Amino acid sequence: MLKLLSENPSLKPYLEEALPESYENSRDLASGETNLSLSTFPKQCLYPFEEIMSERFYPGQPATNDLME
Repeated sequence: MLKLLSENPSLKPYLEEALPESYENSRDLASGETNLSLSTFPKQCLYPFEEIMSERFYPGQPATNDLME
């Protein structure tokens, strides 16, 4: 994905704009697949777009440099 964005930087605003709707769809899918209530999942994505797009992004505990090299 990052390579695609580096080759087509004009796509970035569209991806950022699509994040809320994509997250909502993912939330619905996760609820259906796990049989957990929709309210189990946060209503909004907990991570900013820039963080998600980072090569070092990993939800949960922050990565340390020694694990990412």
